[in-house]
Amino acid sequence: PRSAPGEIRYVYLRPVHGSASGAEQVVAYESWPQPPSSIAVAFADGHAQVMDYASFEKALADSKARNEAK
Repeated sequence: PRSAPGEIRYVYLRPVHGSASGAEQVVAYESWPQPPSSIAVAFADGHAQVMDYASFEKALADSKARNEAK
């Protein structure tokens, strides 16, 4: 679906069943055409936080690696 200009989109990353790292497993995050300085991120344990983009990139890479390892 298309979004209106300025509308925030989100990306869902399905966690692998049995992942023990819920507090570190990214499950959803904002999607922007250009990387922002900070980004809202949701985790598998239910908490959300605003992260600087560099920290988010690491958390996302780690989450994808955990998914691929299962």
